[in-house]
Amino acid sequence: MADPLSIIGSIVGMTAACVQSAKALHKLRGAYLDADLTVSAICCECTIMSASLSKIQAKLLTRSITDDGDEGNGGMAVRSTLETALTGCLVIVSVLEREIGLLCPPGLSGTGGLDWVARVKMMWKEDVMKELLGHLRGQQTGLALLLQLLDMWVNETSGIQSGIGAFKLWEY
Repeated sequence: MADPLSIIGSIVGMTAACVQSAKALHKLRGAYLDADLTVSAICCECTIMSASLSKIQAKLLTRSITDDGDEGNGGMAVRSTLETALTGCLVIVSVLEREIGLLCPPGLSGTGGLDWVARVKMMWKEDVMKELLGHLRGQQTGLALLLQLLDMWVNETSGIQSGIGAFKLWEY
């Protein structure tokens, strides 16, 4: 199991990768006019994934999932689920970055498109990008469920701890 610092580091790295991918795709809009809808959808999913990862990071910074008492309260299961979700996101974002790198010729500006020779050399991979869009949406759905799990887990363990604190008050 990874420690909280490496989990948060992974989240920060993936958040940055999502933002960079969205920026690179924004530049591609002018180059591949027929791919505007797919590019917009991928940009949107990257932005939403980045926001979800930031929210997960904030929850983890608020409440550590590695406290010794958390193993009995489902902390190990939450940590394992979190690592699985982050691994899935990392794989999808890595593949997306690779595909963007293949589609984005060096020197492509945000305002200008490609000349006709470059357009002939560079082919938009609609099927690959739509498949990646589907995977991004699946990962985003998983992150949304993970956020709900973290909310329930934090509320449950907070309630248990406050109940223990109230019980200790009555002991004295």
